[in-house]
Amino acid sequence: MKDKKKIFLIIGITVMALIGISAIFSWKKSGNEAPEAEVLPVISESCKNSIVQIQTEQFWGSGFIYRVTDTEIWVLTNRHVVETAETCDVVFAKGFYYEGAVERLYEDHDLALITVERADMDSEDLETVKPIEALASQDELEIGDRLYLYGSAAYPGSHYYGAQLLDVEIEVPEMGDSFLVGMLNEDQEWSLIENGSEKTAKLEDGLSGSPVFEEHGRLVGILAGGNDKTFVAVPVWHITAENGLSED
Repeated sequence: MKDKKKIFLIIGITVMALIGISAIFSWKKSGNEAPEAEVLPVISESCKNSIVQIQTEQFWGSGFIYRVTDTEIWVLTNRHVVETAETCDVVFAKGFYYEGAVERLYEDHDLALITVERADMDSEDLETVKPIEALASQDELEIGDRLYLYGSAAYPGSHYYGAQLLDVEIEVPEMGDSFLVGMLNEDQEWSLIENGSEKTAKLEDGLSGSPVFEEHGRLVGILAGGNDKTFVAVPVWHITAENGLSED
């Protein structure tokens, strides 16, 4: 059954990719220079196998591999992506997918933990699974720092945005303590980064649960919501300390 699932998934991803490519090339190019050449490969190489897409019968969203234990793969996404489901499909970066259990919905933050049993996975697939490296301390961030949103609106890792940190700690109703991220370019439009260049683009549906990185590819938070100008993210220091997901 796994081989059959992979075949259907490849077909589905191909269709979604074609739709995504069509939309991307219809976006207006910005006049901004691309980010430093060394930043994109660092983030892409260090994070690409950690990005996943979450699919339920009603919704889809983004997510990432937070931890790999002896028995399970821990995946994080937003609570609102999976709160109506008990199980979901977790689509990994290499194109395979497995059923995940919605293990826990957190009340204080828009956060959910999904677990995938290692015993259910093919050994070759399991070898490609990689957890994300998290930022060690909030003190390593400063207002104005460049950040990157790496999401799965069309397929795992399909959308990659540049932004900047506006505020480290704000209180958002129903989301808890968060940090605020805003647009980077002078035209006050979101910067979609593709093939080393930037284009202006809107934030797409399906980005909820996307990881947010700093320039060295370390996780700083998880996208929770936003609008045309800003988005908010649950900081990684709350994910680890307040939600029982510490490495300890």
